[in-house]
Amino acid sequence: CSTGTTAKSWDMLFKSTLGVLVALAVCVDALPLDGRTLKPHLPTNISVWDEPFAEFMVEFARAAYCDHSVLVDWTCQLCFEGFELRWVTPLNNTKDVQAFVGYHSLGNLIIVSFRGTQDLKNWVEDLEFSKIDFDYQPCANASSPPIENWTPECKIHKGFWDSYESVSDNITTAVTSLRQQHPNALIAVTGHSFGGALAALSAVDLNLKLGNAVMYSFGEPRVGNWYFAQFLDHKMNGAAFRVVHNRDLVPHLPGAGTTPLLSLNFFHERTEVWQRGASMLYTYQVCDGSGEDPECSDSLWPWMLQVSDHAQYMGRTMHDCAPPPVPPISEP
Repeated sequence: CSTGTTAKSWDMLFKSTLGVLVALAVCVDALPLDGRTLKPHLPTNISVWDEPFAEFMVEFARAAYCDHSVLVDWTCQLCFEGFELRWVTPLNNTKDVQAFVGYHSLGNLIIVSFRGTQDLKNWVEDLEFSKIDFDYQPCANASSPPIENWTPECKIHKGFWDSYESVSDNITTAVTSLRQQHPNALIAVTGHSFGGALAALSAVDLNLKLGNAVMYSFGEPRVGNWYFAQFLDHKMNGAAFRVVHNRDLVPHLPGAGTTPLLSLNFFHERTEVWQRGASMLYTYQVCDGSGEDPECSDSLWPWMLQVSDHAQYMGRTMHDCAPPPVPPISEP
């Protein structure tokens, strides 16, 4: 037997094993209890980052990637019981948007979820050359400004707006109908990648129209300029969280820009939550309220970024419509 096995190495092994068990315990509350039922964990304060609720929401972000044929009758592998599907994007959507709206009876939640892009390579290449080219009118029409001496120069990426606009009326109708049936329900909006950008636009839109909405996005690109970010932050009242996995390239696109005019530069809304680590040994760093915290993922140099981290969030592969990685457990 080697004498290299010291008390210190055993201590390190114990801590590593304990870390895995803790990570699994955090995930379990949001995982299917019988293979089909997703038990919700409800945040006590929607303006504060809630990791178990993020674990819950990421499953609906993943479900948006399931094939349309199994979404419409809610029979996909991620189509959990306790969820009443109200609306799914028609197949003839010209902007290649797939989204769904429904009601989760176990948590009194109205869920809105957007699928990410189907062609990541070409989409990333397009994002690298994107411009802020569309005036965001709700900002100009705001009754209460986010800050003193407010200049409503909100601009966003026109491609994101056109995509959201192609489904916004249907989503508003479905969510409004559900809110009438369930007046106290929380509206929870999610999406991954391109779907994260649409989730940001949808969350602020629904909050303006109906109130009481929260957003958890995953791998969201920059949507608009600094003014738009301030407007979204103000209207969401802190109830918006962007999870960034490790060195994921997409949240750093389109480039932030370096012009002295804030209206021409892309800028993230708050609050970033930086997921770091590998396997199940993740840590989550809640970043500052600036939207572009230099101590979080913005601390990475461009050459350190990678597309592979975009496919994995909170221990799940985002685009495969498969059950969660941790085996289901039975209720006690």
